[in-house]
Amino acid sequence: MEEKPTNRVTRWTQKLLDLSLRNRLLNARDSKQLLPLDAASIAELENRLAADRPVAVEPSDAQSASPDSLRSALSADETSRRLRELFRIAKTELEESGVNALFLALGFLKWRPKGANAKDYRAPILLMPVRLTRKNVREGYVLSRLDEDTELNATLVEFLRVEFGVAVAGVDPLPEDDSGVDVQKVFDAFREATKAFPNLLIGAGTVLNVYDLHRAFEAGAKFAVAPGFNPSVVKEAVRCDLAFCPGICTPSEVEQAVELGCRRRKFFPAEAAGGVTYDTSEQTVTV
Repeated sequence: MEEKPTNRVTRWTQKLLDLSLRNRLLNARDSKQLLPLDAASIAELENRLAADRPVAVEPSDAQSASPDSLRSALSADETSRRLRELFRIAKTELEESGVNALFLALGFLKWRPKGANAKDYRAPILLMPVRLTRKNVREGYVLSRLDEDTELNATLVEFLRVEFGVAVAGVDPLPEDDSGVDVQKVFDAFREATKAFPNLLIGAGTVLNVYDLHRAFEAGAKFAVAPGFNPSVVKEAVRCDLAFCPGICTPSEVEQAVELGCRRRKFFPAEAAGGVTYDTSEQTVTV
């Protein structure tokens, strides 16, 4: 029987995808071309940008950040360096090739290759085409949406199918809400598809209160992280038996976290507090 043209195109496209760890769509390594950002709600952030309402990008140690701004997980100096680099690359690509090279990753899937000693990797789930602008050198950068569609990371979907036999249903085409992509439905589809696979871990970031923690837990999150230390949230995470990693910055916060039964902590904001030179005796905060 002759193969249909549409099937051939699909097969050829799949062969062209790079499913190795060199591909940043499967292995989002930390680099100067990646700026980690904290958002109270990824779905609300997508709705805001889709409605053409730009957001400012602020460093983690900003003194007077707007409640609507995106907070970088890095210090002011490092945030500024990476924003300049991203701005330069995006501007050069657009001028020389007419192609946008800047995307906002909405949500990440944490995954682990097969093998006893395998390490964890992160892959973006949704990619929104964006631009960075600023009025002058004194003012900060503003992030806004380009007039292009938000895309599903098709490389990740194919990788899950090939490597783990996981089929993510309900994301092609992407589900929509009144503002654009229905981000929550997309995340729910990935959670549902990966439930039976312990090496694929869905987590929740920027958990700020007990309500956020309950939403993450009920949605099937296997772990959660927070930018700061909130004893109420830590207690509830322990009660729910949910792996939780709060941000801590002082020895007192370390002691409180340990006392409450929190086994995982992150040193945050690390650079703003002095980085690895802050105090070598506090290495346990990164356990």
